[in-house]
Amino acid sequence: MLRTRSLVKVVSRSVSAAQYTPATIGRRLRVATVDQRTHGGRVALVVSTGARDDAEDSVGLTHCMQAAACLNGDINTAFLTTQMLANYGTTLEVNVDREHIKYEVACHPSIMGEIISTVLIPNVLGSNYPHWELGEVYNRMRVQKSMIGQNPVFLLTEALHKAAFKGGMSNPIVSPEHMIGQHNTEMLMNRYTRDFQLKNMVLVGSGVSQKALEEYAEEGTHMLTNFNDELTDSAKAAPQFAGREVHLDHDSDISHVAIAYHGFPIGHPSNVALSVLQHILGTKGNVKRGTELERGMLNKVVDEYVDESVFSTSAASINYSDCGLFCIHIAADPNSIDTVARATAAELAKLASTGVDDEAVEAGRNRLLSSVAMSYENTDKLVHDTAIQALALNTKLDKGNLMFEIEKVTTEEVNAVAAQVLQNARAMSSFGNTAKMPALCDLQF
Repeated sequence: MLRTRSLVKVVSRSVSAAQYTPATIGRRLRVATVDQRTHGGRVALVVSTGARDDAEDSVGLTHCMQAAACLNGDINTAFLTTQMLANYGTTLEVNVDREHIKYEVACHPSIMGEIISTVLIPNVLGSNYPHWELGEVYNRMRVQKSMIGQNPVFLLTEALHKAAFKGGMSNPIVSPEHMIGQHNTEMLMNRYTRDFQLKNMVLVGSGVSQKALEEYAEEGTHMLTNFNDELTDSAKAAPQFAGREVHLDHDSDISHVAIAYHGFPIGHPSNVALSVLQHILGTKGNVKRGTELERGMLNKVVDEYVDESVFSTSAASINYSDCGLFCIHIAADPNSIDTVARATAAELAKLASTGVDDEAVEAGRNRLLSSVAMSYENTDKLVHDTAIQALALNTKLDKGNLMFEIEKVTTEEVNAVAAQVLQNARAMSSFGNTAKMPALCDLQF
């Protein structure tokens, strides 16, 4: 269920063929629940702002806001928040991406009301980022940057966004080193005033009824004597595609290349067919230490053109509120990465012109159906996805209708999407020995 809430008033929902569609009136905190009869409760308060909203002179500010979460605020002190989380046996995580800041709590359902009304909402809506606490925040940012810098796939993805976009969408999620320590209280409060508005937030819970979650939200907001509900404009700048290449030179036993094509935004009608195409090509497997060579067709056709090379490919569709990227990730040994990347790009260009057969589409549909069914068993992912849908579309997709949409995708639709998306590589990034990497012009066929 997805409803729109104005502190006291709850607006009723109407039902369409594929999703629940709530009415939206003025400034509202949206409240949604997912049907998870779990023994543990989970609730997320998601704000529609992220790294793409960082200004040019404050890049990394979103990362700073994440690291500065739960400092002394208008109601709770950092010490009180820590003590309450410990006493309740609760965890609180704050994660950011290019479009969102997510505050997520996992707790026992019996104490969810207290956690939401006395910990979650007061800390998010009552932030004031005192300057005397920011020194510790900067140290935390450096530690986080050091830890995530060990992940080559994250670095590759960040480089791919820098290559594919201009402006805000190219901003890094993790603050650049030279900006750590430059974000002050004034910057943080200006961003808070602009973007932390009720209309830009959604509260999503699992293991709790819709009525109870609405009551908890009302109680939490009523406890605040002053919270941000300004009528400021927080419209996002339109994405600008750049079509560049970014290479990261690292000494690594495994080289990585990411090829990016234009994708679709969240809610685009062609997303279902593109997801089927993604699973036709092959995705990362869910089996620990398992091989992905048999998942999808791309590995098989590329293997026919490379001799004794150890490699792996996987496809990913990254969707944002107003744009998207369709990416192919290639991992191989340094001496083979150039050959494998060229062969992969050639096969993708060939697929765009010749298409795929019915058997491949049927296999892709089945893998996608399996993936969707598994995702609905993952409470953390389900809460996150529901929040993103509510913020971007003001809807919550229905599982049964989503399955139906996947099952009715035809071979013609998949081939049409493939011809539209895979015509030319739009951008690329690499991680490893750059002297052995291909250039973007080498991947144009």
